[in-house]
Amino acid sequence: MQATIERVGSRQVNTKFGEKTVYSFMANNVWYGSIWKDHGLHEGAVVEFEFQTNSKGYNDVSDIKVVGQQSPTTPQQTAPVGHLAQPAPANNTRQMQIHYQSSRHDAVQIVKGMVASEAIVLPAKTAARYSAYLAYVDEITLKLYSKLEEIEKTGEVEQLEDVPEELLG
Repeated sequence: MQATIERVGSRQVNTKFGEKTVYSFMANNVWYGSIWKDHGLHEGAVVEFEFQTNSKGYNDVSDIKVVGQQSPTTPQQTAPVGHLAQPAPANNTRQMQIHYQSSRHDAVQIVKGMVASEAIVLPAKTAARYSAYLAYVDEITLKLYSKLEEIEKTGEVEQLEDVPEELLG
């Protein structure tokens, strides 16, 4: 696959061989990671790479090569990012990343509860079940994250009209 790097990040992780740095980058609004060698990646670089989505939904890069430059820029290190399937879109501040991670975690818990209570029924086949589960999680994550992003921009929390007054406290 060939793409232009939109963002880059790195973070320290503990491995059985000690602390190591893992690198990641965003291309086409999707994060790719598990790169253990610093390839000098920077925003605007055109790269060719191979990746595989692992069992946790992360896009692990197995081979990467810088093949060009979209526009002249200097290498820039952004704030560390977590190793996520789709880290926080839009604003790449630390707080927005935390909001996205929280939204994703909450979405997983919501879907888990909905499946357990049979509010939603997943397909019988394992592959289809996994895809459907992730689709529900992605949809709910985006809804929750969008609400948090809106609150961050406006500073106002929407009053819920459906909730009885006594539950709002």
